Amino acid sequence: MNGNLTHTISSFGIDYGIELLLVINVIVWLLSLLSIAISIFLIKHIVTYGPIKYLKDRTLIAKLFQFIKSKLNLISEINLTSPMNATIMKYVLLNGIITVFIAIGALHYLSFSLSYIPYFYSSLLKKH
Repeated sequence: MNGNLTHTISSFGIDYGIELLLVINVIVWLLSLLSIAISIFLIKHIVTYGPIKYLKDRTLIAKLFQFIKSKLNLISEINLTSPMNATIMKYVLLNGIITVFIAIGALHYLSFSLSYIPYFYSSLLKKH
């Protein structure tokens, strides 16, 4: 705009600063217009496909939910009549419960410590 880029380019010993600036401007314009075009085509596709159907079929979150649902269906098909499967399931559930309690304790400790950081810093500042 005000010649700073051409001055910087010429300070590095590049004699074709104005031509290089023209190439940079063309590339930036192309990338800007390309991103606008892609956005418009994507919005058109969402409108023609249907917003709800698009969210259910084409998004990563929907695929993640479908994956989790399929894994939960596999878990529900486990035969718990055999004692070995029942014992393994008990250990897995116990491990999950312990993990949840550890995570809750860690979050509680973290929130407790973060809430007292300003108090400790203010008491340090008052001493000096």
